Amino acid sequence: QFIGVQELHLKVGETTADTLLKGVTVKLPNGTTVKPNLIAEDIDYTKAGDYAISYEYDGQKVNSVVFLYAMPQVYLNGTVVTEETVAFTYRQANESYNFIKGVAIKDSFGNELAMQTTDDSEKYDGVLGDYTVTYTATDKAGNALSQTITYQVTSSKMPEVTSFNYEVGGTTETPLNAYGEKTGWLYSDGL
Repeated sequence: QFIGVQELHLKVGETTADTLLKGVTVKLPNGTTVKPNLIAEDIDYTKAGDYAISYEYDGQKVNSVVFLYAMPQVYLNGTVVTEETVAFTYRQANESYNFIKGVAIKDSFGNELAMQTTDDSEKYDGVLGDYTVTYTATDKAGNALSQTITYQVTSSKMPEVTSFNYEVGGTTETPLNAYGEKTGWLYSDGL
């Protein structure tokens, strides 16, 4: 009887044949336990992926799978972030909801991981400048990512007042507030 055979989630570069055999034994009819042979010819220990493995002893065989994970990666709007600094326009910064919207951390298999951020992600106040956010997450194999990104909000095209009036069907109107007073403002972001 094989004991300890399970689906494995391990780190690229830290996995060896000994790692795959750890905790796996065969219990013989007399009660003693022995180590089985490992059949893992197709594993590339340096590359993330899922690999079929087998354990064999005395003509009996049991199959399993090992998932090798590389370090998780931060994605911004579907693209891997490899730079420490990301330029944002004023509009992008306002739409990003404090540099969280559009950000995901994914494992080697494309699964989105639970993400934590530093407090700086909550501090965007609509002012041009640099905002530093650290994103962290851990995958099933225990690879812990901590990546800091500085967002440079650099666009000088912040909204400007262009008119107190607007045109509807050829007639010029002035925006009204909730009390019917002519105090409304129209903006153009110029982007």
